Amino acid sequence: MQFSLENIEEYLLQELSLEAIKSLDKNLEIDKYIIKQLWQLILTDRQPVSWRAAWALYHLTCKRKEFMVPYIQQIIELLPQFKFDGQKRELLKVLMLFDLKDLDTGRILNVCYDFLSNPNESLAVRVHSMQMIFNISELEPELKSELKSTILFHYQESSAGFQSRANKLLKKMKDID
Repeated sequence: MQFSLENIEEYLLQELSLEAIKSLDKNLEIDKYIIKQLWQLILTDRQPVSWRAAWALYHLTCKRKEFMVPYIQQIIELLPQFKFDGQKRELLKVLMLFDLKDLDTGRILNVCYDFLSNPNESLAVRVHSMQMIFNISELEPELKSELKSTILFHYQESSAGFQSRANKLLKKMKDID
């Protein structure tokens, strides 16, 4: 079965659930065409279809991340330009599916530090950014002290959800000055 952009958009605007995406995954051969259609919907920057497309894209590519390879550089470049938290959150999750050695970690660090340091960003975007920076710091340990300082700087004025993830990461960085 071949979907058009309009069909996929209509599907996403109906009740969206993980069960529905798993059903789609079982009933169709998820291919590069569907991934491309979802990506096009993400790029429209219209809600709710853009974040739903990003959510579906993440769940459909968890086991097929190779379908996302052609889009990785675009994701990194466009991530700061997306208006909606759902898009940012889901695309950060897509990036976390990949081996960081294969990504432009310098650019990702800049984007994630901007998100992490912006109290107007949603909790989910800030927390996923914090996690991404930590993951990169596992490859480049010299980054851990800056991350620790940034987390501590934002800790007091942040939500319980932020503090929870921060505590987990700070515990892992307990030996960092």
